Amino acid sequence: MLSKAEQLKNLQQKQILVAMWGWEPGEIGPAGKKYGYEVVNQPQNNEIDKHAKDIPVWIENDYDMIVRPHLYWARDPFDAEQVKKAYAEVEKVIRYHEENNPRAIAYVLQWGM
Repeated sequence: MLSKAEQLKNLQQKQILVAMWGWEPGEIGPAGKKYGYEVVNQPQNNEIDKHAKDIPVWIENDYDMIVRPHLYWARDPFDAEQVKKAYAEVEKVIRYHEENNPRAIAYVLQWGM
């Protein structure tokens, strides 16, 4: 098993496709592969149903994935209840990927707009 430092070094050497909202993985995935992209930045926030739909397409196109859950519920970083709810949402997304996505290699938390 690679250390976190080794994983980061490997990731830094790869081309990352930043898929934006509005693009379907089935359209952008093959095009990105054609131009040498190896990793996709999964754009579906905390919507696990959309992640579930996209994961097989990214895998079919041979991409590793950076997953981007969002801390939506923590609009106020000093509100303990908001922060607790936000982390619970992020935990669901990460747990889903840990159990269902063998190609998830990193997580980047989004916060704010």
